[in-house]
Amino acid sequence: MELKVTFPEKLNISADYKGFKILADIGEGSDHNAPRPMDLFLASLATCASSYILGFCRNRNIPTDNISVSAEYEIDENTHLVKKINYKINIPADFPEKYKGVLPHVMEKCHFAQHFKFPPEINVEI
Repeated sequence: MELKVTFPEKLNISADYKGFKILADIGEGSDHNAPRPMDLFLASLATCASSYILGFCRNRNIPTDNISVSAEYEIDENTHLVKKINYKINIPADFPEKYKGVLPHVMEKCHFAQHFKFPPEINVEI
């Protein structure tokens, strides 16, 4: 699996992956026309975890129209690393009672978040 990153203009970054072009903007001195890499990282965490809620509900024919997930993040000011992630699953009043306590465990299965527990080996070469 390969992802190619290029630097198309000013302070933008473009990642080509599986036919998608993903833009990022590094911030200071740029046009601010795309999310910053950290924003993409945080959005990836939340969408991955939330996709497990979607799959869980679909497998049980539970409507997802009124379900949402909110995420709040704490970033360490010195290291700029994520210190804490708080998710809030917003469900409608008629959500099946027997599944309410299961939803947090469903989100924890996110493969993206598992990288915090089992970080990949990273190699850089020229």
